Amino acid sequence: MNYPAREDQALPIDPMTAHSTIAPPQTAGRPTDRDRRRDMRKPIQNKAVLTVIDGPSAGRTHEILTRDLSFSGVSFLLREELAVGHTCSIAVSHGLRTDTHLAEVVRSRPLSNGKFEMAVQFRKAI
Repeated sequence: MNYPAREDQALPIDPMTAHSTIAPPQTAGRPTDRDRRRDMRKPIQNKAVLTVIDGPSAGRTHEILTRDLSFSGVSFLLREELAVGHTCSIAVSHGLRTDTHLAEVVRSRPLSNGKFEMAVQFRKAI
């Protein structure tokens, strides 16, 4: 099959020889799902209070238990879904100390038990 090549059209690929002429996609420098995080997360269960700042549930407060924590964020389970991009404040208790942060929802994934796995990234300490 010979087709004339145009600048705006790629040549057809022969599936019988494609494996030997096409290089595998480059992954160097591109983060994978496992290494997208800036900081290592530690599996720490702490009590926290999450207050939704924007969106349809603005003003709602939830008592949560953290799943894992890092310097840049925290993950937790929630019965209500928060949309990615929405902001909240989260006050995490560390014994006698409580750290409060303004945070942005960066992950919201439904689980089979009806809850949502949420992750927020800290934007600034408040």
